[in-house]
Amino acid sequence: ENKKIDEGINLINNEKINLNNSADFNFACGIFYMEAVRYDSQKYLNYFLEIEKSYLKCLEIGEIKNHEGVVGCGSFKASYNLAVFYEVTGNLAKAREYYTLAGKQGYKPALERLKLIK
Repeated sequence: ENKKIDEGINLINNEKINLNNSADFNFACGIFYMEAVRYDSQKYLNYFLEIEKSYLKCLEIGEIKNHEGVVGCGSFKASYNLAVFYEVTGNLAKAREYYTLAGKQGYKPALERLKLIK
């Protein structure tokens, strides 16, 4: 399994130049880094902050009209995952901020989560 994660990291690093302006790519990177850290936190801890960076980049890129990507990767889904990241790391103020943002974009799970951390 470590070998597959290492291969994934190499793939991300190789494709980042070409795909860094894609919300979908950055969203997938955020999920991948999260799984890598969860799988072996000691080995992949240096990728922990990449989770946050990936979702922030998604929001920076935003949704692209007529884009054939997954709806929400540049908006509510990235906001929600970023809120989860902040909640898990104990930054409840930031978690509330991003759950609220996702909720304002119509993502109901964010509103439900927000009720639980107020």
